[in-house]
Amino acid sequence: MSNRQLRSDKYGNWLLLLAMFSFLSLAHIATAANILVVGGTEATDDTFQAFLEGKGHTVSNTLQPYAGTTPSAMELDAADLVIVSRSINSGNYIDDAGLAAAWNAIDKPMLMMSSYLIRTSRWGWVDTTAVNGDVAAPTDFNAYPAPSHPFVDGLTTSVFPSTFDGGNPMDIDWGGTASQVPAGSTVVATMTVGAEANALGILDIPAGTTLFADNEGTVSVTPQRRVFFQMNDYADEDDVFVLSENGGIILDRIVTSLAIPEPSSCTLGLLLAAGVTSLTLRRRLHS
Repeated sequence: MSNRQLRSDKYGNWLLLLAMFSFLSLAHIATAANILVVGGTEATDDTFQAFLEGKGHTVSNTLQPYAGTTPSAMELDAADLVIVSRSINSGNYIDDAGLAAAWNAIDKPMLMMSSYLIRTSRWGWVDTTAVNGDVAAPTDFNAYPAPSHPFVDGLTTSVFPSTFDGGNPMDIDWGGTASQVPAGSTVVATMTVGAEANALGILDIPAGTTLFADNEGTVSVTPQRRVFFQMNDYADEDDVFVLSENGGIILDRIVTSLAIPEPSSCTLGLLLAAGVTSLTLRRRLHS
């Protein structure tokens, strides 16, 4: 075998290894995120943290409410996603001047699980001031208006079990309907709660969306994607976060979609080029 053939074989092997390493690295990155959770005490949201960690994600902060303030620049820089859990007290996020607008301006994807904060008397994600508290929760969403949406594609409408872990009946505090959402947003799921047949279940708000006026009359434009997920009222019941199995899959899809961008066409192109080059060199060697 000539020196040229040996060098070609060596370079081909290195390129193949590089392609394989890059692919495996992307596969790992595509399933794990650093998440900052805005929540109550650890006793309230520890089961929620366990849910996220069980999906391979990392909760990058100690669970805390950030009452009257926003996370630090260092905390936000380390996070791929901000989640506002159901356990927060919404009044703590409008107490100071400009606080609602400051939260809306956070330049990270955000998942909201509190129907209290989305109102115009808080952050202005939906056009209502109303919340209906301690209402019996359905176990299922309604039929999906957009069944091919990535959050729910191929899944059933099941979202909640019939009772909390402690045996109490499942209940929710809900606010907002499908007709009260910002222009350009997508209603992914609705639910029937009492006499209301179109209560919001999941709302997908893209970056660049103009929200409604917040509690101080400030109109914000979303710097990155926002999603509202109607969570049950576990924080007021037994402090145990709970969803149905299908509901857990939906929530994990939302988290993954928000926190982990799809690989760029450039990245995929480099991987493809490395693989093709490696195969070409090896074929020339053995021809």
